[in-house]
Amino acid sequence: ISTLMNLQHLENSLKGQSNLAFAYVQAIGTAEHRVFMEAAFVYGSIKFALTTEVAVLKSVRYEEPEVPSSKLFFCHCKVAMDPEQPCHKTLMEEPLTTLSVHKFLKLMGEPLVVEVTADPEKISTTHLQLGLPLIFILSQEATLEVDKRIAESVAWRLLGKAGVLLLSRNSVGLEVSSRYNVAIKTVEEDMPVKYLTLKDADEIVALVKNGEQSKPRLDNKEEEIYEDEEDEGVEDENNEQE
Repeated sequence: ISTLMNLQHLENSLKGQSNLAFAYVQAIGTAEHRVFMEAAFVYGSIKFALTTEVAVLKSVRYEEPEVPSSKLFFCHCKVAMDPEQPCHKTLMEEPLTTLSVHKFLKLMGEPLVVEVTADPEKISTTHLQLGLPLIFILSQEATLEVDKRIAESVAWRLLGKAGVLLLSRNSVGLEVSSRYNVAIKTVEEDMPVKYLTLKDADEIVALVKNGEQSKPRLDNKEEEIYEDEEDEGVEDENNEQE
């Protein structure tokens, strides 16, 4: 990709069909370039494109310095339909390494929001296995559609940072006061699920990004990060293409 127009044309061609992994590397043949090409071989269901042009990177993320480091973006083109708008992009914040790229793309492949009816203490997802917290939005039938919109809004803002689940208050074995509307589960085995009362989506996002919230009310209910999956990844992607 040598110009912003090239990138826009590529995004438009993928809308509604496939997602795009787009990277900036300083030069062809660098370690970051090799990592990116290896990932392209493994993840066959995702389109890959790269640029070495700083101007193209700055058109995507204008705050980059004059000599930027390598960057990887996941472009959510499969869910994009508006031909006038670019695909939503999620930046991988870690350095471009084999481990970080694998983790990032694996997370980007997870559902945006998962609806669950089980006890949060018993739930584990890819996010938790990779060391990231789970955010549960407590829901009930009367407010289900509103709760879904809130969960999706939070999930877009926390992509790659936390998993977001919509938890029914009618879940078997779940006994939680109606004053709580959010729960958080972390990877620490000795830490129980915490139930909180938060005002809005901003406080939920801040809880994850900064570990902060405005004096929440807490309730403690009951006092393989990475494997080499190249072979499995190639097999899975080939099966999808068939």
